[in-house]
Amino acid sequence: MFCRVIIPVIYTWTELGNIGIGGKISQMLEPAYLFIDGGHLRAHYGRTVREWFGSDGAIDFEKLKSKMGAFKLFYYDCIDDEPRRWEDEATGRARIARQRAMLDSIQEIVGAHVREGSMTGQKQRRQKEVDILLAVEMMNHAICKNMARAVLLAGDRDFRPVVESLVQMGTFVVVVGDKAHMSRELVKAADSSILFAFDDYFELSMPSFQADYPLPVSHQMGYNDGFFEGVAVAQGELDDGRIVTISAPDMYRAYVPTGDTRTAYTFDYKDARRLKLYIKLRFGEVNWMA
Repeated sequence: MFCRVIIPVIYTWTELGNIGIGGKISQMLEPAYLFIDGGHLRAHYGRTVREWFGSDGAIDFEKLKSKMGAFKLFYYDCIDDEPRRWEDEATGRARIARQRAMLDSIQEIVGAHVREGSMTGQKQRRQKEVDILLAVEMMNHAICKNMARAVLLAGDRDFRPVVESLVQMGTFVVVVGDKAHMSRELVKAADSSILFAFDDYFELSMPSFQADYPLPVSHQMGYNDGFFEGVAVAQGELDDGRIVTISAPDMYRAYVPTGDTRTAYTFDYKDARRLKLYIKLRFGEVNWMA
């Protein structure tokens, strides 16, 4: 009698991007299923990219599935079709149509499946049945040995029991979620975790948004404290004490020390205001000096 021994293989976000899609993933990884709490992903993606894009952006779910090395994707969400007090009828129909179009586009991806719940509540709208459905289907796939790895994109502590159960059953569980809104208990329960910040959400965005709102060109360089080329046009301090300097004139360049005082990140951009915005989105609030 022969038994197959499964050795979990975990790749970093960057490494997964370099593997490719389709046959390459199936050859290099044991089957991984990706389970997405749509409410968590939509809320934190939109909140994070809104200032940069000037809108809620749009997620490239095919890229997300590929990055996670997933053979199948299961997306759990609800359409909020309840009229809102500030909407007229046409605006409400357009909002609902956008939600439906997004779910339909996910369903069209090979290996992707959309699971819809319902919304409840009047003043405080919230999803109903979605979390339970996600947890039940994760458990069913683990019991049926359909997957060697489960990738859960969520952040709620309520998912901890199912994650702990899957780990005890021998399924390798990776939790993925927003860096600022991920339950510590959920991270501890899993085998591994990936936390998304602004640059990760940007990478997940549709190519049209990336092309229209490109990021600054970044490098890492040797750095002596206080050094910069050109003329300083702005200087500020991050919460952790690092001093950010923006210089000119040919191209605006921001210098952000890495923390060891010997190296710094540099970011080049044509617009000083947008460069300041990027520094805030990536590193946090900056106390800019007059």
